[in-house]
Amino acid sequence: MKTIHCLIIAISFCYSMMSAQTTIITTSQLTKHEWLFIEKPSENLYEGYRFDDKNIYTFVDYDGRAEVSAPYYLSGTPDTVFDKSKVGKNKSGKYIIVDWETRLTVDSPWEHITVIYQVLDASDNSLLLAHPKKLSQQLRLTPYFKN
Repeated sequence: MKTIHCLIIAISFCYSMMSAQTTIITTSQLTKHEWLFIEKPSENLYEGYRFDDKNIYTFVDYDGRAEVSAPYYLSGTPDTVFDKSKVGKNKSGKYIIVDWETRLTVDSPWEHITVIYQVLDASDNSLLLAHPKKLSQQLRLTPYFKN
C-alpha cells in the first residue's frame, strides 16, 4: 500500500512539472520583435524567426538577408495535422503550429510537414521553444535589434 501511495505522489509530481512547462503566448508577443537564436554558429551570422499574423519567417543575416516563410497558427493543443482554417484566427496559444515546406534533395518533390513548437517561456526579452516530445532540445531566442 505504501508503494502505491508513493507511486501516485511521484506520478502527480511529474504531471504537474510537465504541465507547468507550457506558457501561453499571444500573436502580439510574437510580432513585437524579430527573434534571434542565442546560440550563434559564427560572430557575424544572425539566424532567427520573425512573425506576422499569418506567417513565420526564418531568416539569416550574413552579408545580406535571406528569408523563407511558412503559415502558422497558435493552438491550445499540439495539433499534428496542420489546419489551414486556423491561420490568423487564434490570438493566443501554448503551441505554434507551422506548415513548413521542405524536400530531401534538390531533385525531390516539395513536401509539407507540420512542425509543433511548444512555448516553454515567453517574455519581452526571451522566447523558449521546444518540440513537445523533445523538451530537452530547446530553441532559445532573444529580441533582435539590428545595429
